[in-house]
Amino acid sequence: MDPSKLSAFLSWMERSGAKWDSVELRPSPDGQRGACVVASQSVDEGTMLLTLPKQAVLSVLTASNSKALGALLEAGLPESAALILAIAHEQGRGRSSRWSGYLASLPSAEPLPFMWSAAELRLLAGTGVDVTARARRAELVREYADLCAWVEANPDAGVALPTLAAYLGAASLASSRAFYVDDEHGEALVPGADAFNHKAALVPEGCEVEGDAEEGEEGGEEEGEEGEEADEEGEAEEEGEEGEAEEAEEEEEEE
Repeated sequence: MDPSKLSAFLSWMERSGAKWDSVELRPSPDGQRGACVVASQSVDEGTMLLTLPKQAVLSVLTASNSKALGALLEAGLPESAALILAIAHEQGRGRSSRWSGYLASLPSAEPLPFMWSAAELRLLAGTGVDVTARARRAELVREYADLCAWVEANPDAGVALPTLAAYLGAASLASSRAFYVDDEHGEALVPGADAFNHKAALVPEGCEVEGDAEEGEEGGEEEGEEGEEADEEGEAEEEGEEGEAEEAEEEEEEE
């Protein structure tokens, strides 16, 4: 991460009332993955590493377009879509946004598979990830089309929509960074918390993962026939979703 952006983010966090304890935010060692949280001293179990006022989280409730989002929620808009709109709106405001110091430290979009091009997704053929990614993108494109139709039918609601590209970019941030805060805020972007490595994909050498694998294996024989039927149904659903996703992708490219 650019040192100036990191410095601006840390200043923003301080102004927002954030409190760090026993840790600090530093540029990623490889220089390619933004910033990461590292321990600055020995940390005791149960230590509160970061405290952030709820008013500093970016949610449907705190965003500057919360009133318009409320109207959309009353009309049946999914809460997940409302958060995407909140993020896209604040991104679009630039330095005028209350979260500008935070948003400037983030990429405009995360390279999740649903953001990949059709050519890139073909490289994942056979993994199942390509099917899921196309289905997710098609879902977001349909969701955006529904939003456009609603806004056109309700011009007095005062809802300003981002471009489709901005909507998809905001969706990638919500998908990769959002945390559930509480019943009032729902899911939100929580500055600072998203810098912690909260989901490690690799297990360090010498460590073991506890789980219920043995329990699942024991039930395997008894549920064999039912499992086979479920697999066949799942394959049929995947094929249907892939078809729908490809159709939506083609429509989007034609537009």
